[in-house]
Amino acid sequence: MSDYLMGIDIGTSVIKSSIYDTFGGEKITTSEKVQVLHTKPDHSELSMETVWDKAALTIRNCLQYGDIDPKRIAAVGCCGQGDGLWRLDNSGEAVEPAILWNDNRGKDVIREWKQRGVLSAYFPKNGNVLWAGCTGALLKWMLENDQEGYARIKTVFNAKDWVNYRLTGIIATDETDASIPFMDLKSRTYDRELSVLLGLPGAVDLLAPIGRSTDILGRVNKEATARTGLMPGTPVVHGLLDVTANAVGADVTRDGQSFMILGTTLLSAVVSKSPIFPPMDVGFSLCGAFPNQWLRLLGSETGTPNLDWLIREFGAVVETQGEDDPFIALESLAADSAVGSGGVIYHPFINGERAPFLNPDASSAFFGIREHTTRSEIVRAVFEGSGLCARHGLESLGRTVEQIVVTGGGAKNNLWCQIIADAARCRVRVPSVREFGTCGAARIAGIGIGSIGESDRFGGESSEEDVERVFNPVEANSDRYDQLYRHYVDLIDRLESFWCKHAELLEGWDHKK
Repeated sequence: MSDYLMGIDIGTSVIKSSIYDTFGGEKITTSEKVQVLHTKPDHSELSMETVWDKAALTIRNCLQYGDIDPKRIAAVGCCGQGDGLWRLDNSGEAVEPAILWNDNRGKDVIREWKQRGVLSAYFPKNGNVLWAGCTGALLKWMLENDQEGYARIKTVFNAKDWVNYRLTGIIATDETDASIPFMDLKSRTYDRELSVLLGLPGAVDLLAPIGRSTDILGRVNKEATARTGLMPGTPVVHGLLDVTANAVGADVTRDGQSFMILGTTLLSAVVSKSPIFPPMDVGFSLCGAFPNQWLRLLGSETGTPNLDWLIREFGAVVETQGEDDPFIALESLAADSAVGSGGVIYHPFINGERAPFLNPDASSAFFGIREHTTRSEIVRAVFEGSGLCARHGLESLGRTVEQIVVTGGGAKNNLWCQIIADAARCRVRVPSVREFGTCGAARIAGIGIGSIGESDRFGGESSEEDVERVFNPVEANSDRYDQLYRHYVDLIDRLESFWCKHAELLEGWDHKK
């Protein structure tokens, strides 16, 4: 009896696979880390073969450690990080390595497009702000700097499409992943005029065919069976972008609902029944997982990497908190400081910024440090900087939000969720789902084979520890954040031109000792 669904999530640094029953109860999740490669300061890459190796391992481990007969897996759905540049050559082999969405080598392309008015002409046609790590900018960079490499490209698709290809042997993508940068969002088809506008007239010919997220792409082939343990012939749906998978996993699929992802990206989004572009030249627009559904969102370049940086560079300070989990240690340290971090303001632009404003040269900074500033205030300021960034994103969406559903790894952090509730003056709800990405991907798989309906409840409490959490704004805290927020935004306005000058100063420097 096929009564389980499998969801796979191809993250930037972690790959996960989960098995759910048809009611959305999580049976098992396994994960494997992947090493992001930074061969040069502006480069962010992954080995495509390593991604497949790790994905296959998580699938096999789920079946083995969950003691689940592969015959009971009814269907597989995959989601993953979007954008970047994932390529196949003429022989169907991976062009190594994949260039990631947070790669910055295309920043000069973005500067040129901005100066020539290309970006302002592009946005009204597609509803997206382009950035250095988007597929279009990276293709343009390759065309101008690596023509031999560009000539090798036969197919361009995305992270989850690569894993689907290895599972089924079929090259394709879906509407959610194909939204940026060459799609007409209203028709949900590629628009050659957009590629011409970006100076890439032949790029559309490189793109994978588009299918709906819930459509069956193909079936697990014998080669994939040998690697994963899945039964040959198991249906695999097209799947979806991790952002939309999080929305589906959190059951945020109805018009007007809002959600936020606290992960590598700090992303705020609202669901709509038609494409929404205003406010212009800010944020992103995507096709939703279902027909007549779109997402309007603002994705800050970095969320949890700010905390990763704290742990990496100030690990000794974190270890003094006596916690095994460094993220819990950070939360404990930050909780020792009062709301407002003693007036210290942190901008979380550790990898540049793409929304709610576009500046790949933006950088992180602490403002307001004095002799009496404590380390707990520094740590709390990083949490609060992300909270203020979240408010910036929500306000730029142009809608009043009374409640927002928060997902992603950062949603496990109670202090962070409360800071967002206070800073944004809205109710924060964290559903009782542990793995939103794999849950959304599995749900899409179930809908695709007809075992569950689009409106059926899926996911929920799988143990006594997995319960919904709600954080309501505290008026006194919100008042203080209102004051800090005005300074936070004002500093961005004042620093924007300086960031560019500073980047020009550092160009050509040898950063090695």
